[in-house]
Amino acid sequence: MLVMPIEAAKQLASPGRVISGFKLEDISLLASIRIPQGEGGVETNLYMRPDDSMENKYSHLFSFKLCTYVNDCWTENCRGRIHILYQPDEPDPVNGDRLEREDLADSLYSFSKAPDGCGSTVYSDVIYDHMARCGFEYGKTFRQIHALAVGGKGEREVIGDVNNVKVSMQDTIHPTTLDGIIQTMVWSIIQGGTRTVPTSVPTYIASMRVAANCSKCKALKTHTVTETSETGTLLTSIRAFDRDLREVMVSIEGLKFTAITSKAPTESTSPVKDNLCHRFECKPDINLLSNDELHTVCRGAYPDLAIPKDFLIELDFLVMVRITETLQVISQRDIEP
Repeated sequence: MLVMPIEAAKQLASPGRVISGFKLEDISLLASIRIPQGEGGVETNLYMRPDDSMENKYSHLFSFKLCTYVNDCWTENCRGRIHILYQPDEPDPVNGDRLEREDLADSLYSFSKAPDGCGSTVYSDVIYDHMARCGFEYGKTFRQIHALAVGGKGEREVIGDVNNVKVSMQDTIHPTTLDGIIQTMVWSIIQGGTRTVPTSVPTYIASMRVAANCSKCKALKTHTVTETSETGTLLTSIRAFDRDLREVMVSIEGLKFTAITSKAPTESTSPVKDNLCHRFECKPDINLLSNDELHTVCRGAYPDLAIPKDFLIELDFLVMVRITETLQVISQRDIEP
């Protein structure tokens, strides 16, 4: 679904300008595309609406919405925004490409530190066999992960190798390649195959950037980190580099998954028998009691409550200090009774 707006945006780009990449934002994945068996396929409709208010000399912005026609009705599958990023005609005299270089340096530094905490490497067959136990069924075409290693931050940091499928040189990124990159998130939440989790699907991506020359790479090196936000939501960030680690080809921020199945409970689910007899205990509502009645109830609940002598002495001292301070203030202001 996310490859379609990228390819559509290429057709709407300004003629004569060189595209450096695409940035997708605020992506809501609402429903999967159900392709029926056979050669009929499924009818789709992609809306691309330009947003001139956010346009500048470095990018064009479009809002997009993808719908499919199934069972005589249209279903909205995803929506979001996409920027067409252009190479500048002239270098920025102030910053140049400093921000891009700093972002690449930070990403490479995190990637270089990841192997220190990641354990042994597992390969495609083991990875997809365990994913299948959690309900993630991938066909042969979508099994693009070659190897993964997990460790680091709470066993939720993953480094790996993903095949970069190339059908046509004109394609920016193949759908199965992008799906393989996102699949690395699953390996981070199952902590390298040591856990079984409910089946989940991606439902939201805050930001995703794809380089225009991504198709030139034969394979991608990925770095995936899943962390828990302040609200308890699992958020995943993914970086996919070229094999020589010279450029970030795909970056994903704020990837959210939503469970569509519940994990089977391990404890016994036998029903609890209710008691045959019940005892009602009447207790007064303190909001309806007078002061004397409230005093009687409290004394009845704590009949042997004794106030320590030291506490009373300190309380008397505190009261005297407050009275003295008040009298001093009154005398300074010449207040007459």
